[in-house]
Amino acid sequence: MIPIQAQFGNTPAPRDRGLPSRLLRAFVPMCGTGRGGPSLAIVGASCDPDTAFTPATTAALAAAACAQAGLDGGDAELIRLGENALYRLRRERAVVRIGRSVERWHVAAKEVAVSRWLAGVGFPVVRLLDGVAQPQAVEGHVVTYWELIDRPRAAPAVDIARVIRQLHSLPPPVDPLLPRFDPFDRVPERLERAALLSGDDRGFLREHLTRVRTQYQADTADAPDSVIHGDAHGGNILHDPHGRLIVLDLERFGLGPREWDLSLSATYHCRLGWWSVEKYESFVSAYGSDVRNSPIFGTLCDTHELQMTTWLAQRYGESPAIATEVQERIACLRDADRPRRWHAY
Repeated sequence: MIPIQAQFGNTPAPRDRGLPSRLLRAFVPMCGTGRGGPSLAIVGASCDPDTAFTPATTAALAAAACAQAGLDGGDAELIRLGENALYRLRRERAVVRIGRSVERWHVAAKEVAVSRWLAGVGFPVVRLLDGVAQPQAVEGHVVTYWELIDRPRAAPAVDIARVIRQLHSLPPPVDPLLPRFDPFDRVPERLERAALLSGDDRGFLREHLTRVRTQYQADTADAPDSVIHGDAHGGNILHDPHGRLIVLDLERFGLGPREWDLSLSATYHCRLGWWSVEKYESFVSAYGSDVRNSPIFGTLCDTHELQMTTWLAQRYGESPAIATEVQERIACLRDADRPRRWHAY
């Protein structure tokens, strides 16, 4: 999962009024009738977010979101379609981030609040687009608006480790009040969306979710909490053209075991072979410790693999290549000893 991006707890989700309910990314939410408009506005007819989240339907949503915010969306370009749809607006120097459902309002609101908090303490974070109320509801979807980052470069492992260490050193804020991190909160809905999977595969994944979640909860019950990113990979930690480090995608931000942030890079190295020995060792040296020595490391790797599999499974019908990849990942979850020949998406 390559990823970017609230007034948090005090910002309620809008009620349904006839609406059913990762290289560069950016974003931010809002609602209103133009820049600085009211904090909530719903535009257009009702739609079903879960059955109509495609390049064509999200392009229409991006146009509506731009019109609602008073932005020029004539050059909107799809960057990524996954958990969210990300559209780049070059003329506006902005990125529009569209969530699958307005039910994710609380998550978008958290992202907005976290971005403001981190900017206030001098942390290198993606910035909200100026002059736009955030988040907004557009045709049954939650939308945020972010500053565009030109020509981003993936940060080297050393910088990823250093910025994670800096984040872990921050005291938890009083405002926003960060939620407890839950790596499983989206897995059930992803499985619901993966309707083209066989009943046997979906049944297995549900059972596997129960097993892994039970083990994770037992293993992390006594782990001390830190401020964590939740999805701290190289697609979410970038350099801009001036060499400045920027942390993106604040959707999974919360309080949890710091081992979680460290274990993703270790999974890339140990399980998937995506990171070389040299790259991973530079990461460990820069952070100052190796999560592979943690007694909960195996459980964390299992959780990352489940997340990565179900994230892609909801896109099962998009192409034969994705379907083949999902089947390979499920086969690996069924057989812990099967070599992981996974491709990044």
